[in-house]
Amino acid sequence: MRYPTEHAANLAYLLSRINEVRNESCKRHYARILMLSTKPNAHEAVQNALIKVDMEPAIGQFFDWIIDPKVKVAVKVCAAEALFNMIPRYAWIKEELAAQLQILMRIGGPAIQARGKNY
Repeated sequence: MRYPTEHAANLAYLLSRINEVRNESCKRHYARILMLSTKPNAHEAVQNALIKVDMEPAIGQFFDWIIDPKVKVAVKVCAAEALFNMIPRYAWIKEELAAQLQILMRIGGPAIQARGKNY
């Protein structure tokens, strides 16, 4: 991630607006930003910023995007990876994410199935 300290300063604001995102391209960007921000090797400034933020609204939104058949595969993939990265902080995600990925693996297309095997 480029300019991690600048991103860290804006994460709380971005996450506060996640439930308002309607545009498919913006959904992908939001999911990707959070996917990169929650990686274990994320910049320390980003990790510290996320500790102070309630991630529950983002978690709920990401599960909604994963479940919604109208949401693009790229959004679902980034959202799933972001959720996977949040398991150490929110242990309950593991069980719910596994259940949702099993459903997607059965009904999803080749792109989602290829990515789902990584989890």
